[in-house]
Amino acid sequence: MSESAYSAPGAGVGLSRSDFEPTLRFPAIRAFFKALSSPPSRANAADCVPHFYGIDFLRGVAATVVLVWHYQHFFYTRPLAPGQAPPEIDRHIEPLYSLLHPLYNHGYWAVQLFWIISGFVFAHVYAGRAPAATDYAASRVARLFPLNAVTLVAITVFQAASWRLLHGFQVVPTNDAYHFFLSLFLIPHWGFQDAISFNAPVWSVSVEIGIYILFYFVARHVFSLGLIVPVVLAGFGYTIVQKGTPMWYFGMCLHFFFVGCAVYFVLIKFRQYRAALLSICIASISYFAYLVAKRQIEPFTNTEGYLFVPMVLMVGMLDFRPKFAEAMRRVRWLGDATYSIYMWHFPIQVLILTVLGVIGRGYGIFQSPLTLVAWIAGMLVLSHYSFIYIEKPAQRWVRTFFRTVPDWRGADAPRAT
Repeated sequence: MSESAYSAPGAGVGLSRSDFEPTLRFPAIRAFFKALSSPPSRANAADCVPHFYGIDFLRGVAATVVLVWHYQHFFYTRPLAPGQAPPEIDRHIEPLYSLLHPLYNHGYWAVQLFWIISGFVFAHVYAGRAPAATDYAASRVARLFPLNAVTLVAITVFQAASWRLLHGFQVVPTNDAYHFFLSLFLIPHWGFQDAISFNAPVWSVSVEIGIYILFYFVARHVFSLGLIVPVVLAGFGYTIVQKGTPMWYFGMCLHFFFVGCAVYFVLIKFRQYRAALLSICIASISYFAYLVAKRQIEPFTNTEGYLFVPMVLMVGMLDFRPKFAEAMRRVRWLGDATYSIYMWHFPIQVLILTVLGVIGRGYGIFQSPLTLVAWIAGMLVLSHYSFIYIEKPAQRWVRTFFRTVPDWRGADAPRAT
């Protein structure tokens, strides 16, 4: 799609040189602001980088960080009755704490990195296009719902075994029929829930589905006014979070998702200014390090941007280098396994804790660094094969099914490629 496909109708009509005479005295400034407010050309990225393998790898790294963050669950050494709060743990007993304490204490930030990467990827795939509703829905359903159903059944069985054998649930005490229904349809965190339930990490996927629906309606024009639409939507999400409304987590996802769209825009429009972008990224990461040193880190929208935005931008720039892209393509399996890592690790933890509870001993092994390494390696292997033998076949089946469903706009609606 050419750059003109993004342009607003009538742009430039009836304007003369005199209309721009004051700004022509500062051509560099005028060019900069024109670039910010004008759409990019899809050819700038799509032809050069069909797939951002480095960004995919970064997403896999984020999933691995979640494995470290949730390692704390192995220290919940007693089952919970419904409504009972999980125990407090001393994080200093976690293996390699002096080295990994940022991940043990702030690993949940990986969710915000997921959302930024999602916005980046969606902008790359859909910005400036009008995908058919059935194609768009098929992609989302095929990606998310089959593995959710499989892991939901698995954790239900494991928690039922824990309840029967140990008279309590592992880690998450709310596992009833009502919350099973919410989890099955991937709406366990849409405001209908009483508590986190079943496969707890699914909450972030649940929230992101709402943003996917919104993005479908803005995808075609998301960059029609340059950076304005992503910035406005990201700002709106930030405002929702700061106001503290009951649905603030949707605002948080909205903020980071469209920050990801904005990062993609900046990369496509300004990547030729590598030195300037790199300097800004280094300055941002340095400021984040300063905040860490001053112990001024706050959760969610206050500081992560200083770390994650330059990370995604720098990796995106590297993806334009053929040697780097080829190296990342060889480890594509990590990016492919991301969703399986995220969806399987909690059910596996529940299974392990149930087995140890029945045995009545063995919890001390989790203080060993070797156990941490084995946990991460085991989950990576399991998730790799889950992607091959569960995710991919299910995705093919769902997409085949959706091809039989007519698009709601009619037979003449354009189909996504």
